[in-house]
Amino acid sequence: MKDYDKAEFYYQKDYELAKRTGDEFAMGYALHHLGRIFRLKKQYERAEQLLLESLAIRRKLGHNTEIVYSLNGLAQMYNDQKRHREALGLAKEALELCRSEN
Repeated sequence: MKDYDKAEFYYQKDYELAKRTGDEFAMGYALHHLGRIFRLKKQYERAEQLLLESLAIRRKLGHNTEIVYSLNGLAQMYNDQKRHREALGLAKEALELCRSEN
């Protein structure tokens, strides 16, 4: 069952709470998942905005695992849109980040 609207509602609430309490990690998490929902709904412009915002927060916090998730989420969305060159660049960046962690 694909209840994207319900998921969007709860991740939006999660984001609002995180923002109100200043929890940037949770903000990045909620924005990432909101971006995934909009990607699945094929609302790519909104998805890209949310995923980029999530990536910016995660880069600021320096959470490399979370950065990789954001890069992969963007790469998947770009791949969906046949923006393969951009998708490949992000996937390579994610791979390099993973390699640097080991």
